[in-house]
Amino acid sequence: MKKVFFTMGTKGGAGKSKITTGFLPLAILHNAYRKKKKIGDVDIKLFLVDNNNSNDLELKNGSLVSINGKLKTDSNNIIRNLKEDIQEFVLEDENEEHYILVDIGGGDDTIRVLQEMSKLAIKNDIAIIVPFFLENEFILSMKQTVDLLHSTQSRTSSTPPDIYIVANKINKDVEVEARENEMELMEYIKNYIKNALGEVEYDSLEDRISGLTMLKDFSDVFGRLDDEKIMVDYIDNFVFNDTTYETARLELQKKYKEGNHSKEWLREEAEEIDLAWDCLSVFDESVGFIEDVENLKKK
Repeated sequence: MKKVFFTMGTKGGAGKSKITTGFLPLAILHNAYRKKKKIGDVDIKLFLVDNNNSNDLELKNGSLVSINGKLKTDSNNIIRNLKEDIQEFVLEDENEEHYILVDIGGGDDTIRVLQEMSKLAIKNDIAIIVPFFLENEFILSMKQTVDLLHSTQSRTSSTPPDIYIVANKINKDVEVEARENEMELMEYIKNYIKNALGEVEYDSLEDRISGLTMLKDFSDVFGRLDDEKIMVDYIDNFVFNDTTYETARLELQKKYKEGNHSKEWLREEAEEIDLAWDCLSVFDESVGFIEDVENLKKK
């Protein structure tokens, strides 16, 4: 599994931040769990790059993820700060469970940063994730981002970066449409992209990416998260301590009976357990995502 991921795109609103702060940490956690690592072995550094530096994410103490930088796109320190951390990672033992996630905000004024970041990615074996929705404007923006990365690589005469395009928020309606058209889901997604771009541009896209994968729509779960917690913070106890839903609820009832707690406290704590259990369903989906990215090969 790669150790550094850039999530980028020229258009905002495609789910970059949710993937970077929500889904990727789950995938990393799952990878560590499969290798029988302890939670203390996992270290995830998060960089938020935004032209307005407006991201208000503030994680609670003890979060598995640490925010190492909120960087403006007009800052001269962006590349220097990231290079320092990435170079440390390159020198580390590959068995270390240390990762860097970089969320790059959308918008035309981030193009310079996309260019600089892509140079960094090309030189350091970094995975670039470009999410999009199944809507024409998002597909066109995704293609623009891929073309930008390709042009940067061409100018630097470097090895092409590993670019994974991710069809985001694939919901039940899309699955129904695929069945009605007698297509497998991934076949339907590819056909949708081809119709949006045209055959020539679609062929160009395929030549420039390492592969296409997808994520289901987890908006209902993401929408219930606390402002100071990300999804991985809800499930670490369940995963690494092998806590079951029933055990968690029984332990909660015990605390309620033994402590001086109100029914309101009990209700809120029970809702936290229910939310954690829903987060685990997303955690399970992360297995497929990691396997997809690991198995996607350059053409």
